[in-house]
Amino acid sequence: MFSVLGSSPRSSQRRRITLAATCLLAASCLSLTTTSADAALTRLGPIDPATTFPSFYTDTSGLSLQPCLDGPPLCVGTEAELLGAGAGGEGFYYSAQTSVGGFDMAFDLEMAFLDAVTAPIVFQRLQFASRGGLLAPGGTYTILHPYGTSTCTADASGNIANNACRTEAGGAGANDFAGALAGPIGPFLTWDTFGDATGAPPAGYIGDGDSTPHRVEGGPVRNLVQVTGPGVSATTTLFNVYGKLAPGPMGSTSQRSIDFGSLTAPASSHITYRSVGTQSISVGSVTPSGPFTVTANTCNGVTLASGAQCDIDVTFTPTPGVVSSGALSIADQTGTKVIPLTGKGRLGVASLSRSSVVLADTKVGQERSDVVTVTNTGDLDLTVAQPRFDGRDPFDFRVGLIQDGCVAGATLAPGAACNVRVIFSPRSRGIRSAVLNVATSVGTPAVTVAGTGVGKDDVAPVLKRHSPAAGAKRVKRRANIVVEFSETVRGVDRRSLRLANAKSGRVVRAKVTKVSGAVWQLDPKGKLRKDTTYRVRVRSGIHDRAGNPLKTGTWKFHTK
Repeated sequence: MFSVLGSSPRSSQRRRITLAATCLLAASCLSLTTTSADAALTRLGPIDPATTFPSFYTDTSGLSLQPCLDGPPLCVGTEAELLGAGAGGEGFYYSAQTSVGGFDMAFDLEMAFLDAVTAPIVFQRLQFASRGGLLAPGGTYTILHPYGTSTCTADASGNIANNACRTEAGGAGANDFAGALAGPIGPFLTWDTFGDATGAPPAGYIGDGDSTPHRVEGGPVRNLVQVTGPGVSATTTLFNVYGKLAPGPMGSTSQRSIDFGSLTAPASSHITYRSVGTQSISVGSVTPSGPFTVTANTCNGVTLASGAQCDIDVTFTPTPGVVSSGALSIADQTGTKVIPLTGKGRLGVASLSRSSVVLADTKVGQERSDVVTVTNTGDLDLTVAQPRFDGRDPFDFRVGLIQDGCVAGATLAPGAACNVRVIFSPRSRGIRSAVLNVATSVGTPAVTVAGTGVGKDDVAPVLKRHSPAAGAKRVKRRANIVVEFSETVRGVDRRSLRLANAKSGRVVRAKVTKVSGAVWQLDPKGKLRKDTTYRVRVRSGIHDRAGNPLKTGTWKFHTK
């Protein structure tokens, strides 16, 4: 057991309540702020005349707990400590305790007396404490826990006193028992093996109290505690759990909620419904909602003896890009157990870094460029097709080669990106505009592009880059030759772009293909000779739209 308030197991939970008790009824107190899930205790039982307290409390899973007064190790306290201590008496329906990151913490549903034995109350309490100067003085710490998130601040000595970081709900006045239904606690945490045929806690209990820190289930937000702050980053999944089942029929499910995660195809999850009460229980209907279906079910209309079980399979059919939610409702004679269901259909999402591109004034026949980045912001691979220009003046713009470019057929994993080089080469003066469409397997995002053509073109085009590179070695024998000019050119054909054996001078038969106005490709008819040097010549006859001739050039490469 983890001590929260004192040094011994039973004194660790002792408290006296007076009308002036610090922040007893406050939603937050001193250094504590808390955000939580919706309350998940649904009802309380009739008053037990022997104790003057409700005979049980029930959570949304249908789990009902009676006062746990059997004493350690299974219960925090005893009946004598509740009823034999006058106005200072206290007891617990439920407690889950843990220690991590220098903090001791407890999540309790507690019985006590407001100021006299004639003023019984029940309240919820979340408490976080730290002793021994383990924390940074004045440091603020964030605690993620099963019922939400709490923030605590250490004092000047690096401690957090027992009453300095707690939140409580209920107990607003004598005989206030319903107020505890509205607190953050619920459903009750149980061992993750509760209701299982093997490894379960002692019969009639949801944990074994002091004896075993254990993994749990049932947290509406999470089933762990994580503490972060100055000098602390720690997590635990182990809790000491105290709670005693109320008598009567009761059912428990092996899963309190199901998140199918992100999927591309239907998937199923299995739920075991087990009779955990002291009497048999009758199960009525099993009903799903949302894009969830029951694909196997042995529970409808059965009566289960204590310890017996039935089984349900629920299947999620995802819709790409859609986050889905629903529920599985299991009706039994004690009410309806609702298991929240969530899932998401995986989908790649192509996002552009810009919605518009405006290039600076550019001389007719010359060019300027800019870059648009395409990022997969989804959770599934997507494929990029060849970007293209549409709109009013598509021929004044082109896509340029770039090392990390979005080439046709490129695959972008989630989070990956590629770039599109937008080249503006005005054919005439005035404002020119177009739309860049980036086609992908999941859609075609677009960006508007614009620029202004000015002056007269008197600058000759040049060869910007080519592949294979000059002097390249071990080039594949089926390689194509790709050349990119500084602007759109004309006059490219087999005479002006030629491939030949560098030693013999023999010309290689090849097809010239236009990729874009400035990018051309030379495709040899067959395989090149192995271990041979070839020469590529860019000869006269190539010119830009204004008639400015390209300067001729040549380079060599060597095959494997």
